[in-house]
Amino acid sequence: VRTVSDTNLLARSLLYTTGGVLPNAMPDGAPVVGKFNDRIILSDPIDEGSLFVQKTPIQGAGPEFSDELTLPISAAGGAVTAIVENVDKCCVFKENSIQVFTGEGYTTSGSGGGYSPAETIHDTLGCPGPWAAVSTKLGVMFDSGGQGIWLLGRDLQITWIGEAVDSFKDIQVQRALAAPDQDEVRFLLTNDTTLAYTLPTGTWAVFTDTPCHDIGLAGAEPIWLRKSASNIGGVYVESDTVFNDFMNGVINVSAANMTMTAVTGWLNLAGLQGYMRIWRVLFTGDYGDTHTLLIDAGYDYDESTYPDDFALTSANIGLPYDGQVWLRRGYSKSVRLKIRASSSAGDTVGPMSLTGLSLEVGILPRGARMKASKGA
Repeated sequence: VRTVSDTNLLARSLLYTTGGVLPNAMPDGAPVVGKFNDRIILSDPIDEGSLFVQKTPIQGAGPEFSDELTLPISAAGGAVTAIVENVDKCCVFKENSIQVFTGEGYTTSGSGGGYSPAETIHDTLGCPGPWAAVSTKLGVMFDSGGQGIWLLGRDLQITWIGEAVDSFKDIQVQRALAAPDQDEVRFLLTNDTTLAYTLPTGTWAVFTDTPCHDIGLAGAEPIWLRKSASNIGGVYVESDTVFNDFMNGVINVSAANMTMTAVTGWLNLAGLQGYMRIWRVLFTGDYGDTHTLLIDAGYDYDESTYPDDFALTSANIGLPYDGQVWLRRGYSKSVRLKIRASSSAGDTVGPMSLTGLSLEVGILPRGARMKASKGA
């Protein structure tokens, strides 16, 4: 016997499946979670050839899935290890393969454009887990688990981008992170080292003594979950203005004495209108704190030594910050410079910023001088 009046019954909410909406079904324990076109993509814990895709997001409601909204992928290569967005493409990684698909997704009723069939674009490279792949403005950078670091570009071309840090390829990556404000991509390794790739210049740096369990972002600021050592541990926010030197797990600001180093490539003048000698090196920069500027010069492609060395104190350089050194070597095929700025203890702003480097060159005389002929 119905006891609810028609008025009260009509005032209640309609069943959410009214109008052809697909029933919700939350997948059990998805091993890998990704995002594509503002929708959550889940790996299937049982079927290695299937993904669960989120219904159309609804404001104020949690993510909804349905057993009827799945995307078939190739089951070859085992379980899915990472799902990463690459602009208008979704990249699905396994340990030794990469698949991609595109599309806008389905509506709550299962209609709409859906997704394209997944296409395998590589069958030997992959990544070991979601911690080893990250979306960047260049594409997806990923560690391949023993085969180095690679870039899957926006055009789906794969480039070996980690050649300069290939010596670290056998060390496991704990986390790959894109730091947008720094324009860097960082790979935290299990040996307490971090590899940092600068996107605008395409260069690598190695951060030593970074004993962390994980790295992430708080807004746009990188944060580090440090391993416990002595009384140091917890979460640290990165600073652009202060460098804390960790020595044996203890912050050692007062004793920190960091050296900024820059090394040029080999400068060869032989093909430039007969220029054969660099007389002077002139440099400009922005003053930071008290320091000593050290300039070493190597010659003739000799990688083993820098025969000339010069030392200038910041007091002798003066303001505006510019200085010069005269090279002692005569004619040479090439010159290489190493520039170091050693700061004082307790410096928190850095010694200086090098903004310009100029060379004064000499010309090799050509031919022997001839006496002027006497007139008739």
